Amino acid sequence: MNLTRFCAVGDNHGNLIHRADAEAFQEFCADFKPQLRVHLGDNWDFANLRRGADPREEGDDMGPDLDAGFEFLKTFRPNVMTLGNHDHRLWRAMTDSRGLVRKFASDTVAEIERVAAKIKCKLLPYHSRQGIHSVGKLSFLHGYHAGLGAIAQHARTYRSCIFGHLHCNGSVTERGLDVPTAYCVGGLGDHERMEYAAQRTATLAWGPGWAYGVINPRTGNFQSWIAQKMDGRWMLPSGITET
Repeated sequence: MNLTRFCAVGDNHGNLIHRADAEAFQEFCADFKPQLRVHLGDNWDFANLRRGADPREEGDDMGPDLDAGFEFLKTFRPNVMTLGNHDHRLWRAMTDSRGLVRKFASDTVAEIERVAAKIKCKLLPYHSRQGIHSVGKLSFLHGYHAGLGAIAQHARTYRSCIFGHLHCNGSVTERGLDVPTAYCVGGLGDHERMEYAAQRTATLAWGPGWAYGVINPRTGNFQSWIAQKMDGRWMLPSGITET
């Protein structure tokens, strides 16, 4: 059977990336050899550009954040990237009331688009309708629901899908003739360094991860798994056997 192997990851958050986990992910890709590589968004953090940023955040150097995000794109070389809410801060800044901010945002967006074109990566906007990449019966997106029941809500809204956004790993299968299953993957951010969320109990469920699997291009059916850690080590049962 001629199956398409895929790998999907996101939420590396620029220079807040977990370097060791990112290296493990790249080693996995070298071994698994996915034909379809999807970035699920939040490749950058852009804390400076968030609404309500304090003066310290606004004064931070954006260079390391930008550089780390570009480095990850050039290494992973995704075929598709669905922009996340943190990435979208830059696109939103192109309409800022301050001219210097608009200029910086426009120039940086142009650089991102140039890099994406060079590595042949299709950029999709952070948009609940237009930011979806579908292959067969499976869709890839950043994520648009949050809170308790968010994974199930994605299954009800987008049917079978893989998304990030929540920084946790899990899957929920909903009722339906199409048996919709939503897979949430934790991403590659260093959660210990995300101090802005330290008081949120939702962070207790956070953990690193990525999705991988196969799609039958003839039927559109798929199988997907989530790579996770156990006792500090990655568990990667990536061998696929057909019987």
